[in-house]
Amino acid sequence: MDSQLINSEGKKYQTWRQELTDDLSAQPIALWQAANVFDWIAESAAIRDTIYPKEKVITPKYKQANLPIIKTRIQQAAVRMAAYLNTTFE
Repeated sequence: MDSQLINSEGKKYQTWRQELTDDLSAQPIALWQAANVFDWIAESAAIRDTIYPKEKVITPKYKQANLPIIKTRIQQAAVRMAAYLNTTFE
């Protein structure tokens, strides 16, 4: 469903990357990098029931409510993966 929502925007991957990168600031990056895997799990569990509704149709209301959440989760994943790789290959 996430990919359907992202694809429904009709943007190229380069556009997504640029938008997601432009929206980042130092404060959330530091917080996201400090989180551990159990924090990540708790974050996902907290939004699971609202972001994945029973119906599998992307309505304009659903899109408006959840696209910002999905964008943040993609940013968090990228920042956290980068931190993990930096630590691993230090």
